[in-house]
Amino acid sequence: MSDVAPWLPPEEGYAPYEVRSFFRTVDLSARELSDVQRLAAVVVQGDFFFREERLERLEMDWRQATAEDPPPIPEQDPASPQHHRYVRDLAVETHRCTNCVHFPGHTACPVCGSSTTIEAVSGDHVACPGCHGKGYVHCGSCDGAGKAIWTETVFVTDAVDHVRKVFVDSELLGDRLFALQHHVADAALPDALETSLDERSGRGPYRDAAPKEREFHGYRFGDAIEQARRELAFHERRRPIRRSVRVFAYPFVDGRVQLLRRSYRRLMCVGPDGQPRHWFDEW
Repeated sequence: MSDVAPWLPPEEGYAPYEVRSFFRTVDLSARELSDVQRLAAVVVQGDFFFREERLERLEMDWRQATAEDPPPIPEQDPASPQHHRYVRDLAVETHRCTNCVHFPGHTACPVCGSSTTIEAVSGDHVACPGCHGKGYVHCGSCDGAGKAIWTETVFVTDAVDHVRKVFVDSELLGDRLFALQHHVADAALPDALETSLDERSGRGPYRDAAPKEREFHGYRFGDAIEQARRELAFHERRRPIRRSVRVFAYPFVDGRVQLLRRSYRRLMCVGPDGQPRHWFDEW
């Protein structure tokens, strides 16, 4: 409990939050709270490494096409998606390339459309830089050989899906929850707040007793744990090659502040920097 205590919302120490009411300024942080709820958000910070493969039947230069092994799985997660291509299988015989039937080994220049010239900015017609005035270029499928071979080519993408999400009880509404999620989702949280989604609370003394609602040092989760489980289950269905997931409980207090006919909801917690923070919604 001693390690968790600094992260439990205190009653004082918050910055003033002033509003105007009947020509006077009122500090809402100094007013009494009612309808108080002690809740805990679930913070999921995970990295899922995926390899996606797409198989295509392609024509290639028969002189260069060779069957290859898949690229190895990288030991470190790539900072950005990495794309690879390899030939998984080859046909037995070669054939005339279907991409350059009319002019074996060559195709029409994609820049000038076989006209050999293009119009410059000045209005003059100059030799096409794409084909150097020839009107054709080497076929991209057979590389000018005129013959090709069918291959089973696999396109590979290695990427990491970074999950940084904060889940709160679905009964709560308001912009103050978005502020909490913004400040906490990607923050470095202490080990004292780490929890597990698989942990189950104990039951009563009777065999058929209903399970107790999960809590974190007196702060209840509501359905936040179930939301987090569904999120992780979605990523697991994609069959990641490896994963690194940490789950934290983030305690906060939510209550109501009444100011004459105006009502506010106040959310209080300890920020990732260790300082008390609060947000208000006019209700």
